[in-house]
Amino acid sequence: MKQVTSENPKYIDEKKRLFSKGFQMFGLGRGLRLMVLASLISAGVLAGSLAGPATAAEAVASVGMNQDQSEALTYLNNIRAKTGLQPLQFSATISKAARLHAVYYNTNHGKLSESAHNETKGMPGFMGMAVFDRLKTSGWSPGKNGYTTGEIMHFEQRESKEAVNGWLNTAYHREIILSHNYSEIGIGLVNGTAVMDFAGPYDPAPIQGGIAVYPYDGMKNVGTGFYGLESPNPLSKFNVTKSGYIISATTQNEMVWHKAQITDGSGAEVPYFEELHNKNTLFLYPKSVLKGNHTYKVSISYEMKGKTGKQQKTWSFTTGAETGSKI
Repeated sequence: MKQVTSENPKYIDEKKRLFSKGFQMFGLGRGLRLMVLASLISAGVLAGSLAGPATAAEAVASVGMNQDQSEALTYLNNIRAKTGLQPLQFSATISKAARLHAVYYNTNHGKLSESAHNETKGMPGFMGMAVFDRLKTSGWSPGKNGYTTGEIMHFEQRESKEAVNGWLNTAYHREIILSHNYSEIGIGLVNGTAVMDFAGPYDPAPIQGGIAVYPYDGMKNVGTGFYGLESPNPLSKFNVTKSGYIISATTQNEMVWHKAQITDGSGAEVPYFEELHNKNTLFLYPKSVLKGNHTYKVSISYEMKGKTGKQQKTWSFTTGAETGSKI
């Protein structure tokens, strides 16, 4: 069983877990704007890269991308498209940073008590203490108007696409790979260690319809449960060890009010725990593992900062066969 972790400088990394440091948004000369506490590490991107590829296929049509990277990015961008998010553009420079950090981790893990997302000067393969430093060392540079960056890690993975599925089945890691704050991605997989680095402009890209939800509308074979295999464990605040499959909704702007409802196929309400994370991502944790091969409907009413009036989003998804405690 693999455990997923989301981590900021306060959390220690552990192998066989998922790591995400979240994302940080910086306005150059304007200070820190936002930091998401998840297993992803912060990184950055050129502010001039707002214009991304129009389709998932265009996003992977980049020189130097190997099959593993191409398959993972196509898969992720297809999912992003179904949630109303713009596709990520492959960056060979950011991928270099991701790959070399995987090498560093494999070489030095266990020798130091550092976070999985940090590096120590003088150790073999050192590229920079934080992801921002490693991106710059690899040839990337931030734009004049600010940037936002992120990093996630997963271990004992056969392919990057497999790692994407692991991240999607969590809360804070999913928040990062389905974030509208990024426009570029770097993908590295070395001896089972998967690393993805992200970068984007200070101002995030638009979300179609203003809200991105997952599981997306009409999605099939959705998981039935979440078993706390993420660090920090989002279930710890509720003092439970498992929940139904996590439902998430990210709005374009800060969510200032919301009301949500989950119903099963008979119309009965499904009780849940909720968490508003980073001011614009709502996580719903059903209090019981969901039924297998069952259709659920979710309805969210919400208000966003800077927008007048209430917005409404209603959608449905269908679970697959009920499974055991998997990511």
